[in-house]
Amino acid sequence: MIPARHSALRPALWARVLAEQLGDVVLFPRVTAGLLVVAAILIDDAAMLVPVLVGAVAATVSSSAVNRRRSDGGYGMFGYCGALVGAAAYLTFSSGATAAVVAGIGGLLCGPIALAVALSIRLGPLAKCDLPVLTAPFCLISGAVTLIVSRGSQQPTAAVQAESGPVLEPLLAAGQAVMTGISQVLLVNNALSGVLLLVGLLVVHRRLGLMALAGSMVAAAVGWAAVAIGWTGDNGGTAFQDGLLGYSAVLTAVAVAVVFEPTTRRGVVVALVAAALTVPMAISLSMTALPVFTWPYIVCTWLALTHLRIRKNPARS
Repeated sequence: MIPARHSALRPALWARVLAEQLGDVVLFPRVTAGLLVVAAILIDDAAMLVPVLVGAVAATVSSSAVNRRRSDGGYGMFGYCGALVGAAAYLTFSSGATAAVVAGIGGLLCGPIALAVALSIRLGPLAKCDLPVLTAPFCLISGAVTLIVSRGSQQPTAAVQAESGPVLEPLLAAGQAVMTGISQVLLVNNALSGVLLLVGLLVVHRRLGLMALAGSMVAAAVGWAAVAIGWTGDNGGTAFQDGLLGYSAVLTAVAVAVVFEPTTRRGVVVALVAAALTVPMAISLSMTALPVFTWPYIVCTWLALTHLRIRKNPARS
């Protein structure tokens, strides 16, 4: 929903839009999903919610401003990218005030950067596939911030993360990874938050919740195999149990099989294959100076959607 110009000062409308944008972090832009996101963050660290909300508001405002300038209705709202920018800023800076300022500035950049990404897709070789922007603005903005702060040093798989616990036994680690893979969609390292988010999604959108669980389970299986052969990237093995190898798989599975394409048997298979591919991509990127964030989700989702859409309509190739 894009607030109309004459509705810009209606608090109730903006509260609804903000909740929907928070829900879009889990690819379900509804008020109920937004409230689930807030609850999952509160369970882990209530202070994180401030920069998350600041970023979401700023990005919603900038998206609305960019869209009003376009006669074709614009490219959608990107408040969810601002929320993620805020979460990343909170994990990057020791000062909550600094994180809120960075979230506000980064959020305001989300609208124009989303427009630039959308235009580059429309003018690129895969324009006919009509690929979505996804979380590219978040990755570009928070990636730049992280590189500036770290001065190019190697980053953990998600670039920023909460404190890891002790390394668990493989089966326990796999079980925890399934839930933290879901919670890390919010940049939260908390299995309980993951459980709450999963149960809530199963209630408000059963198919979405099931694909989120399936994506996380696939990532846990692939991640467990990677740990078993000693291929853990630059993370000492804790990235697996902390869900840092799973969140992109969760998003990819949901995006491909539920959100951007009709749910079919082929679509589910392609979605889960794409979800599995996010794990080696995340590990590989973790060994570079490039902050990983949700790049594996973006790349693998684009690949999967391109495959499905070209197969459905060869004229798009």
